[in-house]
Amino acid sequence: ALLLLKEVKSRTLHKKVIKMDEYIRNKKGEGGFSLIELMITIAIMSTIFYMVANTLYQKESRENEIYNAARDLGTYIQQYRMKTINENQCYLFSFSGSRAVPVTDSYSIYLNSACDGDVATSTLVTTVNLSSYSFNVIFGSIGSSGNTNDGISNNSFYIKPRGFLNTGTAVAIYFTSMHDYTNRLTEYQVRVRVDQLTGRVKLNKFRDETWSHSSST
Repeated sequence: ALLLLKEVKSRTLHKKVIKMDEYIRNKKGEGGFSLIELMITIAIMSTIFYMVANTLYQKESRENEIYNAARDLGTYIQQYRMKTINENQCYLFSFSGSRAVPVTDSYSIYLNSACDGDVATSTLVTTVNLSSYSFNVIFGSIGSSGNTNDGISNNSFYIKPRGFLNTGTAVAIYFTSMHDYTNRLTEYQVRVRVDQLTGRVKLNKFRDETWSHSSST
């Protein structure tokens, strides 16, 4: 009885849909659309909306990963600057960038007891591989004219016991994605700037052809 009732309801619904479609078709001469045409239109619009939303989501996610990588470096620099002061030791940061896929860009932190900047005689503390971030985050900078560089002003620097850098000038490390770097897109990149005297770390975002105001880590 239940199966018979379901079959009757299904047939009734099918007949209603057919009648509705016939009604719409009869109205088509007055500028209307058939039910099938309406459904196809909705399906096409839904696909377009999905493609646009997915593109925006991918862009925002890529930018978040670039910022996260830059922020993490800034946090490490601040953390080891405090260790340098408290322990009266030097800590050295060394950078390696190839700007290739798969991503091999990385930076390492060393205990540099001799305070001479020599990686060979320093003790490795930790290494951060940019491949651990999504969207192929790399070191790199894209200029307004589309020119590119490795985005690393100093391949290495160390923090002295009083908290300032050995470089004599500020250090700047740029982060972008392989997608943006390869296509020479200047839409978004993040700069980590370290003041040589104070060791203060500032993050700047590049968007819409301008650098944002600094934010400290």
